[in-house]
Amino acid sequence: MFRSKFSFIPFAILIVSCSKDDPHVEPLAPQIKYFSANPASITPGQSATLSWDVSGAEQLSLDKGLGVITGTSTLVSPTSTTTYVLTATNGIGQDTAHVTVTVSANTIPIVASLSTSSRTTPLIGFNAPAHHTIANWTMQDFRDSAASMNIAILRHPGGTNANYWDWQTGWTQIGAWVPPSFANISPKGKNRYEEGKLGFDACQAKPLLVLNFQWSTLAYQLQGLKHAESLGIPIQYVEMGNEHNLPKMGDTDQFISPGKYGKNAAIWADTIKKHYPNAKICFVGGDTPTRQDWIDSIYLYNPKVDALSFHIYLGAGNTDGVFNVTRALSIPFSSSGIDYRYSLSHFTQPPTPSNLEVWVTEFNMSENLAGASMQHGETWTHALYTSAMAHLLLSQPNVTMLVNHAITNQAEFAAIDVNNHQVKANGVAMMLLGEASKGLENMMALNFASQPNVTYQSTTYPSLVGWKFSNGGSEKAWIVNLSDDPLLISIADIISGTKKFKFYNAAVDFKVNGLQSVTKYNGTTTDLISVPAYSIGIVEK
Repeated sequence: MFRSKFSFIPFAILIVSCSKDDPHVEPLAPQIKYFSANPASITPGQSATLSWDVSGAEQLSLDKGLGVITGTSTLVSPTSTTTYVLTATNGIGQDTAHVTVTVSANTIPIVASLSTSSRTTPLIGFNAPAHHTIANWTMQDFRDSAASMNIAILRHPGGTNANYWDWQTGWTQIGAWVPPSFANISPKGKNRYEEGKLGFDACQAKPLLVLNFQWSTLAYQLQGLKHAESLGIPIQYVEMGNEHNLPKMGDTDQFISPGKYGKNAAIWADTIKKHYPNAKICFVGGDTPTRQDWIDSIYLYNPKVDALSFHIYLGAGNTDGVFNVTRALSIPFSSSGIDYRYSLSHFTQPPTPSNLEVWVTEFNMSENLAGASMQHGETWTHALYTSAMAHLLLSQPNVTMLVNHAITNQAEFAAIDVNNHQVKANGVAMMLLGEASKGLENMMALNFASQPNVTYQSTTYPSLVGWKFSNGGSEKAWIVNLSDDPLLISIADIISGTKKFKFYNAAVDFKVNGLQSVTKYNGTTTDLISVPAYSIGIVEK
């Protein structure tokens, strides 16, 4: 014993001496490893447990009058939505963390039910990287981010750039007129079919191939499709150019007269169908305020059109420079919003047949196009706005494709940041919609009985929107709360039995930097869910 004791003491003294005097060993401030609330959303009168794991603290305290605390959890019963701040301190420093307990405004649940009709789920995805963006399919971490986004379809090589694109070089076509805004951009990387296939494979997405209809030839574009096929790219969906029904914008002149476009597009479509009889071909579509004869001209030359394209960008109403989430979210629902713009295109009027497919191949919020500077773009409001647009477009029964602009590129549009490849607000919205819908063939709209509405000036819009997607035994519901109130809903009539749910939300002006940057509220239920304010979520068996 003595020997053991004698051997131990000098060793212990040596260790203490080193830790005290050695300048290379720094004492540590406390660390809060996690701080959570369960459940994170309650109704008035209920309680939530705050739990934490902290190392190195001499004292723990909570605000909201709770003071110094001990242990690893405590019970709270707020009467309204409350954010709690945990502070851990020691002689070196302190660490803080916060968590929010949401208290639903309503105690009587809003009952969710299914609409009476169902239809096929559209293909939902993105415009692929343009050939002038620094983020491209050759970058593994960019492909990884894209693969996480549940993309069902990718539009290659994208939008306006497709009108000047050479499939062989992956850059603008030599010898053709190119607007200065494109001609003055140095190539950031090739965007050939070879690179496109990397994206299709990574995302397990179907390809939508846009042809250079304006400046190329039918023979050369057909040669390109043959090359794509040789790479293993299926020729299923083909789009005949981009926005040729729109007038000149800036230095980009892509307008073609409706008669010329209709006649030549019919020749191209007939030739492509001879080689690929099962391919669906989409014509640039929709009458515009300045060209109300566009669809008539198309059907004059080709009465068997598979699909027409529809593009829509809406602003946030912020030409006054003021950030306002309610005003922004009212725009898609307004009298000049999506329903109006869709009807203006005459997709639902003769000569358009009732079973025509409409491919929405570009949509997003654009403050710049509406004459304002970017304020809401990249924030959580952008995620809610994209979700509202998606809901309204899905409500159009002829829409069979929903392609967001764009997976990357300009900050106001990008779903993935061009530099750090993190998923941004627009991307989070599309990611969650894709997770709920990809691979599930049937969809039905959700109705929310007696739900409160939100009003901004003359526009009133619903607090809750959503869809159920299903296929055999698989069922998922996508639900969005567009209001600033947490809402208690009953979902027993949507999906039976025990269900798991997850909802994401953030401050409306928070700039999203990856899904992990926003707050997640998840759990299981047989019926009731308290849906957080300004949230997007998925419920599934």
